[in-house]
Amino acid sequence: MKCAICLLDMHWRINGEVLYQGQEYLGNNMSVYMTPEVYRNTKRLEHFRCCDWCDRFYELPARMGMKGEAAIRFGRAMIESDVLARDMMRQLLNEKAMGADDDENDDSDNERHDE
Repeated sequence: MKCAICLLDMHWRINGEVLYQGQEYLGNNMSVYMTPEVYRNTKRLEHFRCCDWCDRFYELPARMGMKGEAAIRFGRAMIESDVLARDMMRQLLNEKAMGADDDENDDSDNERHDE
């Protein structure tokens, strides 16, 4: 399935595959962001769906009434927060796999420092 805004194939951002656990990725529902070009694309594609990238850059800011530079800054912040959250999760999972959390009974963080 192609994004109605950028016309690129939509896929699961988790692993980059078109299919994930037997389900096709359907993208995000578009309800507000509609330029004449996007409208022609939706007629040709017969769906009102967009990829995650276009959802954050165009659709979500449009839903909040943002336009121009404010919409671009908001979209960029949304994408940066997604990337940061994935990096933090990846780091946490790597630490857990390396055994960094093996000291469950270690109370050194819970000691009072004002005594």
